[in-house]
Amino acid sequence: MLNMIVTSPWTIEFYESGEEGCPVRAFLDSLEKARRAKVLAVIALLGEEGPAPNRMFVLLHAFVKRSQKTPERDIAIAEARMARHLRQIKERGK
Repeated sequence: MLNMIVTSPWTIEFYESGEEGCPVRAFLDSLEKARRAKVLAVIALLGEEGPAPNRMFVLLHAFVKRSQKTPERDIAIAEARMARHLRQIKERGK
């Protein structure tokens, strides 16, 4: 399982937890091949074109957006995962 994509100048990290595993990787694996290729191309572009060098994106959550508005449930999931990710970093002493 690939949990990090190192591109220049940005690093793309996939959020992972003991209880959830790697939800973004699971989402990508669930997509049909053509759609997965498009999403991975966008992720790679994000890594190449980030706004500043030597930074990192953490992919916390993924879903197929079906309307203009992002569902509150999906925002809450991403916010909770970000809080856990930041706690994990703090516990590791980074």
